[in-house]
Amino acid sequence: MNSLFRILLFFGIFHTVVYAGISQDAHSQLYLENDTENFELPDIGKDQVRIMWWNILNGALYSQMDGINLVTENIINLSQKKYAPDIMIFGEYILNENHQKIEKELIKKYPYTRFIQYNKKHYRYIAFYSKYPIKRVITERLTWYNSFKDIETWEKRCKLLPGTDVVDYKAPNCSTFFRTFIKIVLTKKDKEFAVYPIHLLQPWDDLKRYYAEKYYSSDLAKLLVLNDIINDRDNPIVIQASKFINKFWGHHKTGEPFVILGDFNIPRVFKYVLKSKPYSYTLFERSFTPAITQGSSFPTEFIRKSNPSFKNFPDMHIDHAFSILNPYHPVFQNAQILPFSGSDHYPISVDLTVK
Repeated sequence: MNSLFRILLFFGIFHTVVYAGISQDAHSQLYLENDTENFELPDIGKDQVRIMWWNILNGALYSQMDGINLVTENIINLSQKKYAPDIMIFGEYILNENHQKIEKELIKKYPYTRFIQYNKKHYRYIAFYSKYPIKRVITERLTWYNSFKDIETWEKRCKLLPGTDVVDYKAPNCSTFFRTFIKIVLTKKDKEFAVYPIHLLQPWDDLKRYYAEKYYSSDLAKLLVLNDIINDRDNPIVIQASKFINKFWGHHKTGEPFVILGDFNIPRVFKYVLKSKPYSYTLFERSFTPAITQGSSFPTEFIRKSNPSFKNFPDMHIDHAFSILNPYHPVFQNAQILPFSGSDHYPISVDLTVK
C-alpha cells in the first residue's frame, strides 16, 4: 500500500511540475515581429520609471491567431517580466472581452488605474495602469478649432450636418476630433512626476476624401493631403497640438519631471519628401526634447497581413515621447519601439528619470 501511494504521489508531483512549467512558459511568451529573438529590456534604474504607450484598437479587432488575441497575451505576459513597465498606457481601449481580461490580470500588479474617455461621443478610452500611486488627475476638453468658421468648414468635409448630430456614418465625422487633455500626477518615494497621455485627432482620411470629391482625382488628393501635413498651419491637428501645448504650460509645475507620450498622428519626418518635418511636429520639438527611437511605429507587419488596406502603406513614426527641453541633461533612458505583434501600432517605451 505504501509503495502504491509513493508511486501515485511521484506521478502526481511529476504531472504538477511538468504541466505547471509548460503553463508558465506558455504564459510568459511574447509574440514578436521581424524575427526578433530573445527580446528583453534592460533593468530599470533606481531613479527611473519605465512607461509604455500602446495604441491597441486594431489589436482588439484583428489580432486573433489560433483563438489567441496577441495584444491581450502580450500585455499580460509582459506584466510578468522582471523588466515590465511601471506604467502601461493603452490608446483606443474599448470595453470588450479581451480588454476585460487585460484589466483582470493587470490589476494584480498595477493597482492604480484610470480610464478616460476620448470624448462624450467616442466609445474609446485611454487606459492607465500604474504600480505607483496616482495623486491627482486633470482632464479638460481638447478642441480642434479657433472659430465657428473652422467648425462649419470641417463639418462639411466630415459630412456632419452643421448644427445637428446627424451624421453620415459611412464616413468619419468631426465629433471624433474632440479629445481630452490629460495630466496624471504620481508619486515615487514622495517625489512627484507627471504623465501626459496624448492621442491627437486624425484628419487625413477626411481631407483625402474631401479633395478627391472636389477635384475628381484621388492621386491629386493624396498630394494635397501630403502638402497639408507638412505645411498647413490651420488644419485641425495643428490647432489641437497648439491647444495641448498651451494647456500643458498652464498646468506644468516648475521642476516636475514629466513625459508626454502617445499617438500624435504626425510623423517625425517624411523621409520620402526631402526629409520634411510636419509643422505640427515642430510645434512640440520647439517646446520639448523628443525621445529618439529607431524605426517606425506604424503600421506593423501584423496589420499589413491582417488588413489589405494597410498592405502598401508607408512606414511612419507617429508615436512619440517628449520631455523637458534640456539637451544637456537628458531625462530619458532606453527609449525604444517594442517589436510586439498584434496591433496596427508598435508600443513605445521610455525610462523617465525621477529624482
